[in-house]
Amino acid sequence: MKARAPLPTLLLVAAISLACSERTQPAPIVDLDDQAQQYAAAFCAVDLQCDCQSEFESTEECETEVVAQFNELAQLADFDQECFDEFMAASFWGTCVGGSMIADLTPQCATFVGRGEVGDVCEKYGPLLLLNPDGTCGASTSCHPVTSTCAVPGWYPKLKQVGDACDELTNSCYRSELFCQDGICQLASTAGESCFEPSQCWALSYCAGLSEGPEGVCTALIEVGESCDPDGPLSCLPVPDDAARCNPTTGVCEVPAPYLCFLFP
Repeated sequence: MKARAPLPTLLLVAAISLACSERTQPAPIVDLDDQAQQYAAAFCAVDLQCDCQSEFESTEECETEVVAQFNELAQLADFDQECFDEFMAASFWGTCVGGSMIADLTPQCATFVGRGEVGDVCEKYGPLLLLNPDGTCGASTSCHPVTSTCAVPGWYPKLKQVGDACDELTNSCYRSELFCQDGICQLASTAGESCFEPSQCWALSYCAGLSEGPEGVCTALIEVGESCDPDGPLSCLPVPDDAARCNPTTGVCEVPAPYLCFLFP
């Protein structure tokens, strides 16, 4: 399972990407099993430490999946041992800090740099996002979050209109007020309207009720400190510098949400 990059990661990923664009990349290392095991152990420990409530049923399952993704990426990208060592020595492990703080604790380099060129289909590996901010794309390019192709940073696809064809997998209408349904761009739902997908609602609302049945209702995002549904989708209103989450233990919206939790499926 490969998690998509969540929205709170985009600014941090962009900062790391720019800092690494001029870094000379060493030749790839063939056997990275020890590094894969080391990273998986540290990353998967966060699931319990920060109560991330990921889809993994056990730490062993998490480590197996992360090692597999690490080894897969190693075949598609060049590896920087020095940068990897900096990440493993960083002070953010186990601290459960939010995105505004982890940016200051993250080494400004990329452990993995892909080889894809502009226009190539690309992929990002959620659990490895800190090590590999640009996915399988090469230096000076980045894996675009909606087209899944390598692009020059700052490029954005042409916005679509209601009735245009789209890809439901990437919601390729490229506009928050549009939603891709049945391969056609349609107006997304607002508060009080029915919804059938977590991404169908916009204008500071979320699709409430999907954990109970196939149809929900777009509902205004919940303020920090108010009650929320830990089993539902992201339903808490973010603050300017950090994302919020529904605490799985207290059932209350809290800030900051542990940044590393967003990298788990």
